[in-house]
Amino acid sequence: MVLVVSISNMHYYACEHCLYLYRELETAESCEQWCKTHNSCNSKILEKSVGRIRRYRTARLEEVFPSR
Repeated sequence: MVLVVSISNMHYYACEHCLYLYRELETAESCEQWCKTHNSCNSKILEKSVGRIRRYRTARLEEVFPSR
């Protein structure tokens, strides 16, 4: 499940498995699918990352349910 993180009024999307942050929901979904399937990170997807969550339990996270 992709997570949304709010930092300084900006919204980022995070892969729940590796906790890397992305600006676009689709990229975070691709990352999460790769992580689930391969149990690793994809370097091409990680190039689009803008950061990583370090403290999962203290971050303000909400679940994102894409409209499809």
